[in-house]
Amino acid sequence: KDGEDLAANKPLFTIEKNWFAADVAQANALVKQREAELTLARQEFKRVEGLQQSKAISEQEFEQKKNAVAVAEAQKAAAEAAVSTAELNLRYTDIKSPIAGRAGQRRVDVGNIVKANETTLLTVQNLDKLYVDFTTSERNLNAIRRHMKESGDKQLKTYVSVPGDAGKPREGKLTFLDTAVQAGSGTIKLRAEIENADRQFWPQQFVNVRLVLETKRDAVLIPARAVQVGQQGQFVYVVSDGGKKTELRPIAPGQRQPGDQPGHDLIVTDSGVKAGELVIETGQQGVMPGMPVTIIPPAAPAGAPPAAPPADGKAAQGDAPAGTASAK
Repeated sequence: KDGEDLAANKPLFTIEKNWFAADVAQANALVKQREAELTLARQEFKRVEGLQQSKAISEQEFEQKKNAVAVAEAQKAAAEAAVSTAELNLRYTDIKSPIAGRAGQRRVDVGNIVKANETTLLTVQNLDKLYVDFTTSERNLNAIRRHMKESGDKQLKTYVSVPGDAGKPREGKLTFLDTAVQAGSGTIKLRAEIENADRQFWPQQFVNVRLVLETKRDAVLIPARAVQVGQQGQFVYVVSDGGKKTELRPIAPGQRQPGDQPGHDLIVTDSGVKAGELVIETGQQGVMPGMPVTIIPPAAPAGAPPAAPPADGKAAQGDAPAGTASAK
């Protein structure tokens, strides 16, 4: 049935066998004919073999009889090979699934004529393990190669997700780096492999892929929306004393990390902000250094308990930022 989950070697189609069975019978008959010819050739050679030393026959006739045996042997071997081919074709009339997977829509119905190596009967797709093909800019090539070398036998991790899906990204492993950069686009192709027994992903589906080169421990994360750009570079507003003090802090932003919700990405900062400090996420337009602000806690989902104030401590990469606030 279309869309059925198939086990390996499950019968799928049966092609009419009569023509192929006739070919097998004809090939077997030819083998018997060649055996008879070989037997006769050997008998004739045996009769003249003893006369060759006594010069009762010519050298030419002796060589002809000897060659006839070799020809008959070769013809028999060819006939036996033809039997093997005919039997193989007969076995292929029972078409089975070569792998375990999901059946697509069948391309033929009962009574259709099919041609070997031309007609596609059905596509079977293995969904339990998928390849994820993606590209990246050639600017990242050196970093990828360096981390691949440093990782040794351990393959680099990837995280694959469906755009707009709030589910947890699926972890995979990088299995392939192309041998050349694509000249037209300046990108290089990569391939990851992921487990998909739960059928979360589907072949040819568009996905987002994150390639993890390294894990930065005890990193401090701040909301990307909190980062402002001034004449001296990027900065954030840090709030202390319950909103009584506002300070402009230059930062050294690092890699961007996806947040728990779309549009709430986080940025690793190497300097400027300590774990546990509050930064202004929205409302920066009306803020000046040193002025007091009113802290508005993030809106909690319906039915959820009030959010607790941020605790001091280090924020590991991938955790929520130490504290954020909106200014009013």
